[in-house]
Amino acid sequence: NQSRAGGMEVNEILADTAYSSKDNLSYLQQNSITASIPLNPSVYGTRGDDNFQYDKERDQVICPAGHHSIRKARTGKKDTGKNQKNTFYFDVDICKECPLKEGCYKEGKKSKTYSI
Repeated sequence: NQSRAGGMEVNEILADTAYSSKDNLSYLQQNSITASIPLNPSVYGTRGDDNFQYDKERDQVICPAGHHSIRKARTGKKDTGKNQKNTFYFDVDICKECPLKEGCYKEGKKSKTYSI
């Protein structure tokens, strides 16, 4: 918007995954601007065969049964040479009654998490 307001014609955008939000991509499409922005697989779609999905707009994870995570925390130690993770927590009362709990929720556990 600032470039266009300054009189620059914008036909194409080159950016990293930080700019791959739904709003940004919709804006570019509506304004006929070609986007060269990779979509990060840990942000969109599923990861592997577990069928958990990350919802970037809500900043939540959705389990295969369709239940949303209830909170998120940053886990792992800083400055250890390893990346920290975003750990998403689910309501175990829902997990205990879930028809898909086998292989997902372990009976007796006090929490169900999913980390990215």
